[in-house]
Amino acid sequence: MTDRFSVGALLKAQRDSMRRGDVSGDRPDRLAQLVLFGLPLVLAVVAWVRNFELADAGSVLAAFGLLAATLVALFVQLAAWRLRLNDRARNGYVEVERPAREAIDEATYHTLVGALVSGAGAVVTVIGSNSAGENKPVAGWLASLVVALGASLALHFIIIVNLVFDAYQTARDGADDHSRV
Repeated sequence: MTDRFSVGALLKAQRDSMRRGDVSGDRPDRLAQLVLFGLPLVLAVVAWVRNFELADAGSVLAAFGLLAATLVALFVQLAAWRLRLNDRARNGYVEVERPAREAIDEATYHTLVGALVSGAGAVVTVIGSNSAGENKPVAGWLASLVVALGASLALHFIIIVNLVFDAYQTARDGADDHSRV
């Protein structure tokens, strides 16, 4: 029952999918992991030290909400694409498109984690704006947390776009090479 609320397996899958070079490689991409998980923390500390205030919580809330919905919709697209790649693998594209399938898998993990981060960002923004009082900016640790979640979401978005682009190119080139045989 409590497993329904655990995101541990998703976070582990995301971390494990971040490999150097070929996604199925045996070396974790520690630099990418450090940037993805460390940079938002550094930015949160900087926001805390510099007393960052979130003056317009409404626009931030709207951005988190729109990105959460977009990422959930993207998950559906990625799942469908992955199923099509599985079908093509049964028809002779097994090795040619393995990098595309692995990139789609990693993009899927980042998409789902990004949707969770977006949802968390929306909740924190609502809490911050309601606890700050009317016409007062969100400040303190809540503003710092919004900065960290926003930075994390931006990094996830960059990774997802690059992975989808890589998968598209790999699948396209693999199909072109396979049709010439």
